[in-house]
Amino acid sequence: MFVRFGRIASFLCFILLLSSPSQAETTKIGVIVPLSGSLAQMGESLRDGFTFWKERHKTSNLEFLFEDDQFQPKLSATAAQKLISIDKVQALVTFTSGPGMAVAPLAEKYQIVHFCLTVDSRLAKGKYNFVHLFQSRDAARRLLQKFKEEGITKVGIMRFIEDAAQLSASELSRQAPEYGIKVLFDDAFPAGTTDFRSRIVQNSTKGAEAVMIIALPPELELLARQMRELRFAPKLTSIEIFSISAEPKLFDGLWFAQPAFPAQEYVAKFRERFKAPVRWGHYADNIATLLEAAVSAKDTEKPLVSRVASLKGIPSTVGQLSADEEGVFAVPVVIAIMKDGVTELLEK
Repeated sequence: MFVRFGRIASFLCFILLLSSPSQAETTKIGVIVPLSGSLAQMGESLRDGFTFWKERHKTSNLEFLFEDDQFQPKLSATAAQKLISIDKVQALVTFTSGPGMAVAPLAEKYQIVHFCLTVDSRLAKGKYNFVHLFQSRDAARRLLQKFKEEGITKVGIMRFIEDAAQLSASELSRQAPEYGIKVLFDDAFPAGTTDFRSRIVQNSTKGAEAVMIIALPPELELLARQMRELRFAPKLTSIEIFSISAEPKLFDGLWFAQPAFPAQEYVAKFRERFKAPVRWGHYADNIATLLEAAVSAKDTEKPLVSRVASLKGIPSTVGQLSADEEGVFAVPVVIAIMKDGVTELLEK
């Protein structure tokens, strides 16, 4: 009888152990980033950022699954379908607006939390979509403030045809009159353009004192070199783009709008771990921190999406983050300058 009672007690203890909080289920996060192609360095920095976060939070039940979309929206959507249907992820992360727009409808359809790293707050449309990065409206405002401080009243824009680039150009043009600044031209070119010479010559005659350029590698570097070869006179500036260039020394001495810098302690530890610059690794860290806060929230009876939407004052690598009414976790904007290929803070 005592043996039988002991067996029953052991069985009950086993059941209690399985149901205890320490045995919480894994929360799977699907991360869709370019791990090959011209933007592989950016995707790798995000992968390393999530990996580094997990190494420092060993007791966390978050698990990160990575998919390479080669920065092609069709592949982003395919990867999302696989992560949702086969891997059963509870959340998705995408890189910039193109892939984000391909995945956002799937997040709404399957009711999966989706974070997009983009300057476009429109990607937060719907219940399940969220955005983390500085926002175009804030970056345009800070750049216009700097133009006014420098006495620049006539500017132009040269950019590639892409949703986030168009939004940044639109915000600059929309807000410019408030600062007494005229936008003389907005020259948009297709991605993949290699010869900018005729555009440069034509735009050099329009009287701009500064030109905001927005492009990604390799077009960014080709444009900068050809401007230098043709002795393009207007001062060049941008919104963050110089800091993600494959050849940042091309932009030495130039100031530009830039999201707030991550904490130096984090940067040092990241560099020590991966022997590489942070690039966007700290944004991955921030998203992991936000998801961990939502998963670990006391009101676990609420769905994950509601817990994410209610996050306020969460510490991160760039200060405290909070969701606004649109679902945007915005990063402050500063003015940076490129020195010897390194992005440095110029003005807060």
